[in-house]
Amino acid sequence: MFMKTIKYNVSWMLILFITAGIHAQTMRWIPVNTPSKFGKCAFDVDKEGKTQCYVLEYVPAVSGVLTSYTAGFFVSCTSLGSAISDNQSCSMSSNIRLYNGCSAVGQILMSSSGNTGSAINNQIEAGVPVIIHQVCLTIPLGESVTIDEDPVLDLTTSVDILGGGFATEYPTYEKAVFERKRFDDDLLSDFLDFVGTPAGHLISKLDWSTTPGIKSSDFQVERSADAEHFVTIGEQKPGEDINRINSYQFFDRNATLGDNFYRLRFIDANGEVSYSPIRKVTFALYPFAVTATPNPAKDRMYVRIENAKLTGQIILLDVTGVERLRKDFDPGQSTQEVFLDQIEPGTYTLMVTSDTDTHLEKVVVLR
Repeated sequence: MFMKTIKYNVSWMLILFITAGIHAQTMRWIPVNTPSKFGKCAFDVDKEGKTQCYVLEYVPAVSGVLTSYTAGFFVSCTSLGSAISDNQSCSMSSNIRLYNGCSAVGQILMSSSGNTGSAINNQIEAGVPVIIHQVCLTIPLGESVTIDEDPVLDLTTSVDILGGGFATEYPTYEKAVFERKRFDDDLLSDFLDFVGTPAGHLISKLDWSTTPGIKSSDFQVERSADAEHFVTIGEQKPGEDINRINSYQFFDRNATLGDNFYRLRFIDANGEVSYSPIRKVTFALYPFAVTATPNPAKDRMYVRIENAKLTGQIILLDVTGVERLRKDFDPGQSTQEVFLDQIEPGTYTLMVTSDTDTHLEKVVVLR
Protein backbone atom coordinates (compact mmCIF):
# COMPACT_ATOMS: atom_id res chain seq x y z
CA MET A 1 0.00 0.00 0.00
CA PHE A 2 1.58 3.27 -1.14
CA MET A 3 1.35 6.16 1.30
CA LYS A 4 2.25 9.74 0.65
CA THR A 5 2.00 12.48 3.26
CA ILE A 6 0.76 15.91 2.20
CA LYS A 7 1.75 18.85 4.37
CA TYR A 8 -1.01 21.26 5.22
CA ASN A 9 -0.98 24.56 7.09
CA VAL A 10 -0.33 23.82 10.78
CA SER A 11 -3.44 25.83 11.71
CA TRP A 12 -5.56 22.96 10.39
CA MET A 13 -4.37 20.89 13.38
CA LEU A 14 -4.91 17.72 11.35
CA ILE A 15 -2.29 15.60 9.65
CA LEU A 16 -3.63 14.12 6.42
CA PHE A 17 -2.38 11.02 4.65
CA ILE A 18 -3.18 9.97 1.09
CA THR A 19 -3.34 6.21 0.84
CA ALA A 20 -4.09 4.35 -2.36
CA GLY A 21 -6.64 1.59 -2.18
CA ILE A 22 -8.34 2.60 1.10
CA HIS A 23 -12.09 2.19 1.08
CA ALA A 24 -14.16 5.21 2.09
CA GLN A 25 -16.05 5.62 5.32
CA THR A 26 -13.77 3.65 7.65
CA MET A 27 -12.26 4.08 11.11
CA ARG A 28 -9.34 2.24 12.64
CA TRP A 29 -6.80 2.61 15.45
CA ILE A 30 -3.20 2.65 14.29
CA PRO A 31 0.03 2.86 16.34
CA VAL A 32 2.32 5.87 16.41
CA ASN A 33 5.80 4.38 16.10
CA THR A 34 7.83 7.59 16.39
CA PRO A 35 7.34 10.80 18.40
CA SER A 36 4.69 12.75 16.50
CA LYS A 37 2.20 15.57 16.85
CA PHE A 38 -1.31 15.56 15.36
CA GLY A 39 -3.14 18.79 16.13
CA LYS A 40 -3.52 19.00 19.91
CA CYS A 41 -2.28 15.43 20.36
CA ALA A 42 1.40 14.84 21.11
CA PHE A 43 2.64 11.25 21.13
CA ASP A 44 5.77 9.77 22.61
CA VAL A 45 6.75 6.41 24.07
CA ASP A 46 8.06 6.35 27.65
CA LYS A 47 11.59 5.12 28.20
CA GLU A 48 10.54 1.70 29.48
CA GLY A 49 8.14 1.21 26.56
CA LYS A 50 5.21 0.62 28.91
CA THR A 51 3.00 3.32 27.40
CA GLN A 52 2.22 3.56 23.69
CA CYS A 53 -0.13 5.95 21.90
CA TYR A 54 -2.52 5.11 19.07
CA VAL A 55 -4.51 7.37 16.75
CA LEU A 56 -8.00 7.00 15.30
CA GLU A 57 -7.80 7.27 11.52
CA TYR A 58 -11.01 8.25 9.70
CA VAL A 59 -11.50 7.96 5.94
CA PRO A 60 -14.57 9.95 4.80
CA ALA A 61 -16.71 9.26 1.76
CA VAL A 62 -17.57 12.96 1.24
CA SER A 63 -15.71 16.26 1.12
CA GLY A 64 -16.48 19.21 3.35
CA VAL A 65 -16.07 20.16 7.01
CA LEU A 66 -16.11 17.53 9.76
CA THR A 67 -18.15 19.21 12.50
CA SER A 68 -18.37 16.34 15.03
CA TYR A 69 -17.88 12.63 15.54
CA THR A 70 -19.14 10.04 18.01
CA ALA A 71 -17.14 6.89 18.70
CA GLY A 72 -17.78 4.29 21.40
CA PHE A 73 -15.47 1.37 22.16
CA PHE A 74 -15.07 -1.54 24.55
CA VAL A 75 -11.44 -1.73 25.74
CA SER A 76 -10.25 -4.94 27.39
CA CYS A 77 -8.56 -4.77 30.79
CA THR A 78 -5.12 -6.07 31.68
CA SER A 79 -4.05 -8.06 34.71
CA LEU A 80 -3.51 -4.72 36.48
CA GLY A 81 -6.85 -3.18 35.49
CA SER A 82 -7.41 -0.31 33.08
CA ALA A 83 -4.70 0.29 30.48
CA ILE A 84 -5.99 3.70 29.35
CA SER A 85 -3.77 6.63 30.34
CA ASP A 86 -5.01 9.24 27.84
CA ASN A 87 -8.09 9.73 25.64
CA GLN A 88 -8.61 13.00 23.72
CA SER A 89 -9.69 14.61 20.47
CA CYS A 90 -6.87 15.91 18.29
CA SER A 91 -8.66 18.77 16.53
CA MET A 92 -11.93 19.46 18.37
CA SER A 93 -13.35 19.90 21.85
CA SER A 94 -13.22 16.48 23.51
CA ASN A 95 -16.45 14.79 24.58
CA ILE A 96 -15.01 11.77 26.36
CA ARG A 97 -16.05 9.37 29.10
CA LEU A 98 -14.47 6.29 30.65
CA TYR A 99 -16.59 3.75 32.54
CA ASN A 100 -14.38 1.23 34.30
CA GLY A 101 -15.92 -2.24 34.29
CA CYS A 102 -12.70 -4.20 34.86
CA SER A 103 -13.87 -5.77 38.12
CA ALA A 104 -17.33 -6.61 36.77
CA VAL A 105 -17.06 -7.47 33.06
CA GLY A 106 -13.33 -7.17 32.27
CA GLN A 107 -13.88 -4.23 29.94
CA ILE A 108 -13.96 -0.44 29.90
CA LEU A 109 -16.62 1.50 28.00
CA MET A 110 -14.69 4.32 26.32
CA SER A 111 -16.42 7.22 24.60
CA SER A 112 -14.01 8.94 22.20
CA SER A 113 -15.95 11.79 20.65
CA GLY A 114 -15.40 15.37 19.57
CA ASN A 115 -17.39 18.43 18.49
CA THR A 116 -16.92 22.12 17.49
CA GLY A 117 -15.23 21.20 14.21
CA SER A 118 -14.86 24.13 11.79
CA ALA A 119 -13.51 25.03 8.36
CA ILE A 120 -10.35 26.31 10.03
CA ASN A 121 -9.10 22.98 11.35
CA ASN A 122 -11.37 20.19 10.09
CA GLN A 123 -11.66 20.31 6.31
CA ILE A 124 -11.81 16.79 4.88
CA GLU A 125 -11.59 15.24 1.42
CA ALA A 126 -13.35 12.09 0.24
CA GLY A 127 -11.01 9.09 0.40
CA VAL A 128 -8.23 10.95 2.26
CA PRO A 129 -7.49 9.70 5.81
CA VAL A 130 -7.44 12.17 8.71
CA ILE A 131 -6.37 11.69 12.32
CA ILE A 132 -9.17 12.72 14.69
CA HIS A 133 -8.52 11.15 18.11
CA GLN A 134 -5.86 9.50 20.25
CA VAL A 135 -5.64 7.03 23.10
CA CYS A 136 -2.56 6.01 25.08
CA LEU A 137 -2.32 2.56 26.70
CA THR A 138 -0.08 1.23 29.45
CA ILE A 139 0.16 -2.52 28.82
CA PRO A 140 1.99 -4.94 31.17
CA LEU A 141 4.79 -7.02 29.72
CA GLY A 142 3.53 -9.98 27.69
CA GLU A 143 -0.10 -8.82 27.59
CA SER A 144 -2.42 -7.32 24.98
CA VAL A 145 -5.38 -4.93 24.83
CA THR A 146 -8.31 -5.21 22.42
CA ILE A 147 -10.33 -2.18 21.28
CA ASP A 148 -13.68 -3.21 19.80
CA GLU A 149 -16.66 -1.15 18.63
CA ASP A 150 -19.55 -0.59 21.03
CA PRO A 151 -22.60 -1.47 18.89
CA VAL A 152 -24.83 0.84 20.95
CA LEU A 153 -22.74 4.03 20.90
CA ASP A 154 -21.59 3.08 17.37
CA LEU A 155 -19.38 5.23 15.11
CA THR A 156 -20.85 8.29 13.38
CA THR A 157 -19.57 11.51 11.83
CA SER A 158 -21.33 14.75 10.85
CA VAL A 159 -20.07 16.61 7.77
CA ASP A 160 -21.08 19.93 6.22
CA ILE A 161 -20.73 19.13 2.51
CA LEU A 162 -18.96 21.48 0.14
CA GLY A 163 -21.54 23.36 -1.91
CA GLY A 164 -24.28 23.01 0.70
CA GLY A 165 -26.10 20.33 2.65
CA PHE A 166 -24.80 17.91 5.26
CA ALA A 167 -24.18 14.20 5.65
CA THR A 168 -24.01 11.68 8.48
CA GLU A 169 -21.56 8.83 7.91
CA TYR A 170 -21.42 5.47 9.67
CA PRO A 171 -17.84 4.24 9.19
CA THR A 172 -16.95 0.57 9.25
CA TYR A 173 -14.41 -0.42 11.89
CA GLU A 174 -11.46 -2.80 12.21
CA LYS A 175 -11.06 -4.36 15.67
CA ALA A 176 -7.64 -3.46 17.05
CA VAL A 177 -5.37 -5.65 19.18
CA PHE A 178 -2.25 -4.05 20.67
CA GLU A 179 0.35 -5.93 22.68
CA ARG A 180 3.53 -5.37 24.62
CA LYS A 181 5.79 -8.24 23.65
CA ARG A 182 8.21 -10.04 25.92
CA PHE A 183 11.84 -10.73 25.10
CA ASP A 184 10.83 -14.38 24.57
CA ASP A 185 8.20 -13.29 22.09
CA ASP A 186 8.64 -16.27 19.74
CA LEU A 187 8.07 -18.76 22.55
CA LEU A 188 4.96 -16.93 23.69
CA SER A 189 3.44 -17.41 20.24
CA ASP A 190 3.12 -21.08 21.15
CA PHE A 191 0.21 -20.11 23.43
CA LEU A 192 -3.02 -19.59 21.51
CA ASP A 193 -4.86 -18.47 24.62
CA PHE A 194 -4.64 -18.28 28.39
CA VAL A 195 -7.72 -17.26 30.37
CA GLY A 196 -8.50 -17.21 34.09
CA THR A 197 -12.07 -17.01 35.40
CA PRO A 198 -13.86 -17.60 38.73
CA ALA A 199 -15.52 -21.04 38.90
CA GLY A 200 -17.04 -20.92 42.38
CA HIS A 201 -16.13 -19.55 45.78
CA LEU A 202 -12.31 -19.16 45.84
CA ILE A 203 -11.94 -21.48 42.84
CA SER A 204 -10.05 -20.22 39.77
CA LYS A 205 -10.45 -21.97 36.42
CA LEU A 206 -7.46 -21.64 34.08
CA ASP A 207 -7.80 -22.57 30.40
CA TRP A 208 -5.10 -22.48 27.74
CA SER A 209 -4.12 -24.10 24.45
CA THR A 210 -0.93 -24.52 22.42
CA THR A 211 -0.06 -24.60 18.74
CA PRO A 212 0.77 -27.91 16.98
CA GLY A 213 4.35 -29.19 17.22
CA ILE A 214 5.08 -28.02 20.75
CA LYS A 215 7.32 -30.41 22.68
CA SER A 216 7.52 -29.50 26.34
CA SER A 217 7.83 -30.85 29.84
CA ASP A 218 4.94 -30.48 32.27
CA PHE A 219 3.21 -27.11 32.42
CA GLN A 220 3.79 -25.59 35.84
CA VAL A 221 0.96 -23.38 37.10
CA GLU A 222 2.19 -20.48 39.22
CA ARG A 223 0.28 -18.05 41.43
CA SER A 224 1.17 -14.69 42.96
CA ALA A 225 -0.49 -12.09 45.18
CA ASP A 226 1.43 -9.14 43.69
CA ALA A 227 2.16 -10.19 40.05
CA GLU A 228 5.88 -10.29 40.86
CA HIS A 229 6.64 -13.15 43.26
CA PHE A 230 5.22 -16.47 42.02
CA VAL A 231 5.04 -19.95 43.56
CA THR A 232 4.17 -23.22 41.83
CA ILE A 233 0.71 -24.54 42.80
CA GLY A 234 0.34 -27.44 40.38
CA GLU A 235 1.35 -29.16 37.16
CA GLN A 236 -0.38 -30.25 33.96
CA LYS A 237 0.88 -33.01 31.64
CA PRO A 238 1.33 -32.04 27.96
CA GLY A 239 -0.92 -33.57 25.32
CA GLU A 240 0.11 -36.88 23.77
CA ASP A 241 -0.43 -35.79 20.16
CA ILE A 242 1.84 -32.81 19.58
CA ASN A 243 0.78 -32.48 15.92
CA ARG A 244 -2.55 -30.90 16.78
CA ILE A 245 -3.83 -28.04 18.91
CA ASN A 246 -3.94 -29.14 22.54
CA SER A 247 -6.25 -27.58 25.11
CA TYR A 248 -5.70 -27.66 28.86
CA GLN A 249 -7.60 -26.81 32.04
CA PHE A 250 -6.51 -26.43 35.65
CA PHE A 251 -8.55 -25.59 38.79
CA ASP A 252 -6.97 -23.72 41.67
CA ARG A 253 -9.25 -24.62 44.58
CA ASN A 254 -7.19 -22.69 47.10
CA ALA A 255 -7.44 -19.18 45.71
CA THR A 256 -7.49 -16.31 48.18
CA LEU A 257 -9.73 -13.30 48.69
CA GLY A 258 -8.61 -10.34 46.60
CA ASP A 259 -6.38 -10.57 43.54
CA ASN A 260 -4.86 -13.87 42.38
CA PHE A 261 -2.29 -13.59 39.56
CA TYR A 262 -1.50 -16.66 37.44
CA ARG A 263 1.08 -17.58 34.84
CA LEU A 264 2.27 -20.79 33.14
CA ARG A 265 5.89 -21.97 33.04
CA PHE A 266 7.13 -24.62 30.63
CA ILE A 267 10.38 -25.92 29.22
CA ASP A 268 10.58 -26.73 25.51
CA ALA A 269 12.54 -29.52 23.80
CA ASN A 270 15.66 -27.31 23.70
CA GLY A 271 15.59 -26.71 27.44
CA GLU A 272 14.44 -23.11 27.09
CA VAL A 273 12.11 -21.79 29.83
CA SER A 274 9.07 -19.76 28.74
CA TYR A 275 6.28 -18.00 30.57
CA SER A 276 2.75 -17.18 29.54
CA PRO A 277 1.16 -13.74 29.96
CA ILE A 278 -0.12 -13.05 33.48
CA ARG A 279 -3.85 -13.34 34.17
CA LYS A 280 -5.77 -12.05 37.19
CA VAL A 281 -8.75 -13.62 38.98
CA THR A 282 -10.33 -11.61 41.81
CA PHE A 283 -12.57 -12.84 44.60
CA ALA A 284 -14.55 -10.63 46.98
CA LEU A 285 -16.06 -11.84 50.23
CA TYR A 286 -19.36 -10.37 49.14
CA PRO A 287 -19.12 -9.56 45.41
CA PHE A 288 -20.75 -6.53 43.84
CA ALA A 289 -23.78 -7.61 41.78
CA VAL A 290 -26.53 -5.82 39.85
CA THR A 291 -29.81 -7.12 38.45
CA ALA A 292 -32.10 -4.94 36.30
CA THR A 293 -35.71 -6.03 35.73
CA PRO A 294 -37.73 -6.02 33.62
CA ASN A 295 -35.62 -5.76 30.49
CA PRO A 296 -37.07 -4.63 28.11
CA ALA A 297 -38.88 -2.10 30.32
CA LYS A 298 -41.61 0.48 29.77
CA ASP A 299 -42.28 3.20 32.32
CA ARG A 300 -40.02 1.93 35.11
CA MET A 301 -37.22 -0.48 35.93
CA TYR A 302 -36.09 -2.02 39.23
CA VAL A 303 -32.33 -2.17 39.78
CA ARG A 304 -31.20 -4.51 42.56
CA ILE A 305 -27.73 -3.71 43.90
CA GLU A 306 -25.86 -6.09 46.17
CA ASN A 307 -22.72 -5.43 48.22
CA ALA A 308 -22.01 -1.87 47.16
CA LYS A 309 -18.99 -0.58 49.09
CA LEU A 310 -19.76 3.15 48.94
CA THR A 311 -22.42 5.58 47.73
CA GLY A 312 -22.89 4.98 44.01
CA GLN A 313 -24.76 6.07 40.92
CA ILE A 314 -27.20 4.54 38.45
CA ILE A 315 -26.59 6.10 35.03
CA LEU A 316 -28.42 5.60 31.74
CA LEU A 317 -26.53 6.47 28.52
CA ASP A 318 -28.08 6.82 25.08
CA VAL A 319 -26.50 5.57 21.84
CA THR A 320 -24.39 8.73 21.50
CA GLY A 321 -22.92 8.34 24.98
CA VAL A 322 -24.98 11.21 26.42
CA GLU A 323 -26.14 10.76 29.99
CA ARG A 324 -29.96 10.67 30.06
CA LEU A 325 -30.59 9.70 33.66
CA ARG A 326 -28.64 9.64 36.92
CA LYS A 327 -29.70 8.46 40.36
CA ASP A 328 -27.59 8.19 43.51
CA PHE A 329 -27.91 5.32 45.97
CA ASP A 330 -26.48 4.51 49.39
CA PRO A 331 -24.61 1.28 50.20
CA GLY A 332 -27.44 0.02 52.40
CA GLN A 333 -30.08 0.42 49.70
CA SER A 334 -30.68 -2.76 47.73
CA THR A 335 -33.46 -2.17 45.17
CA GLN A 336 -33.83 1.13 43.31
CA GLU A 337 -36.91 2.12 41.33
CA VAL A 338 -35.89 3.93 38.16
CA PHE A 339 -38.60 5.85 36.30
CA LEU A 340 -38.34 5.76 32.50
CA ASP A 341 -41.47 7.70 31.54
CA GLN A 342 -39.34 10.61 30.25
CA ILE A 343 -36.98 8.35 28.28
CA GLU A 344 -37.61 7.77 24.57
CA PRO A 345 -37.90 4.19 23.28
CA GLY A 346 -34.59 2.68 22.24
CA THR A 347 -31.48 0.84 23.39
CA TYR A 348 -29.41 2.26 26.24
CA THR A 349 -26.39 1.39 28.38
CA LEU A 350 -27.11 0.98 32.08
CA MET A 351 -24.08 1.70 34.23
CA VAL A 352 -24.11 1.12 37.99
CA THR A 353 -20.97 2.16 39.82
CA SER A 354 -19.81 2.15 43.43
CA ASP A 355 -16.21 2.86 44.40
CA THR A 356 -14.10 0.75 41.98
CA ASP A 357 -16.98 -1.59 41.08
CA THR A 358 -18.85 -1.01 37.83
CA HIS A 359 -21.66 -2.93 36.16
CA LEU A 360 -22.48 -2.36 32.46
CA GLU A 361 -25.59 -3.73 30.82
CA LYS A 362 -27.64 -3.08 27.68
CA VAL A 363 -31.28 -2.24 28.39
CA VAL A 364 -34.22 -1.60 26.07
CA VAL A 365 -37.00 0.92 26.68
CA LEU A 366 -40.36 0.25 25.04
CA ARG A 367 -43.64 2.13 24.79
